[in-house]
This record gives sequence, structure tokens and C-alpha cells, in this order.
Amino acid sequence: MELKQELLGTAYKKAARSKLKIEELEISPDMTEEAIEVLVLKMATEKATLLDDGTKASTLVGGMEWYVRSLIERAVLFSTNTPESKKEILQLEYDELNIENSSFDELASML
Repeated sequence: MELKQELLGTAYKKAARSKLKIEELEISPDMTEEAIEVLVLKMATEKATLLDDGTKASTLVGGMEWYVRSLIERAVLFSTNTPESKKEILQLEYDELNIENSSFDELASML
């Protein structure tokens, strides 16, 4: 499959932002379930406070858990720090963007 050039730059930027967020949140590949739960609850509470629209933190937990686990997945790849793992991270970000920016027919052909 040919890579879409316009998505490669965005994929790189997403990977770089993920790396910064992993460092900022002190996420590690070997986080315990308890540590994940604490981080998810903290982030959901902070976001609910920022929204200031009555949103309860409990309604944000699912999305925050997905986000934290996706960062852990990337942290595993960043921790190996090999050319192959860096390509894998870029490919992961690219694939997510490609799905978001593909037509119905393109998506059907990818299945």
C-alpha cells in the first residue's frame, strides 16, 4: 500500500506529541493496573473541572482509560528506541490517521 504523503507529516507530529505526553504524565511500559487507574481518575477529574459544564468525571473515565492505554502501547515502542520501533510508532500513527481520512470504498478495500 502506498503511503499518503500528506498524512506522514501529521503522523510524525502525533508521534512526537505522544512522546512528550508520555514523559509529562510519567507513563511507563510496565505501569501497574493500580497506577493506571489512579492516572485515569486524576485525568478525568481534571478534564471535568476544566469543562466546567457539569460533566462528571465518571463519564470521562472510559475515554481517558483508552487514551492512557494507547500511550502505554506507544511507551513500549519508545522504550526500545530502535529504528524498527520508531518506524512502528510512525506506522501506528499513520494507520490511525489513514482510517480517519479514508473514503468508504478505501476502507472496504483495506478489510
